[in-house]
Amino acid sequence: LIRQNSDIEVIFSGELKNPDLIYSIYEEHSLNRFHRKVTREEFEASLCTQSCPTLYSLYYLKKELVGIGFIDCSSDALSSVYFVYKSGYSERALGNFSIIHEIRYALEIGKKYYYLGYYIEKCSRMVYKSRFYSYEILDWNTKQWIPVSKKR
Repeated sequence: LIRQNSDIEVIFSGELKNPDLIYSIYEEHSLNRFHRKVTREEFEASLCTQSCPTLYSLYYLKKELVGIGFIDCSSDALSSVYFVYKSGYSERALGNFSIIHEIRYALEIGKKYYYLGYYIEKCSRMVYKSRFYSYEILDWNTKQWIPVSKKR
């Protein structure tokens, strides 16, 4: 993925510039990927209302914004909230590419963890999360974190 996308420039920013463009990418992504029309209000409520320090990963191809990652920051971790991309670039696997860059960035700024968010094993849209080793899964019954370092 890194070689395949070597022509993409990745910028991390604490400021969300050009929200109209980002909303249009989010809107297109929701429609094409999930067949769901979203409103500007939904976008702003779910991704622009900050409850903690926020960071954005911006993916440019020849100066064109093609993907955006929304990331929450804590004292020791980055937590991926959501990633959207222009549908014309789906063959580039930008979602997985963003995970690699966000993990690298977390290490670069001294974070101990990178969190991919909820993982529901039976949800086909979340399977990609199980490809990034090693990780931990919370056993809801025992409230213990179980390390996973290879395919189960």
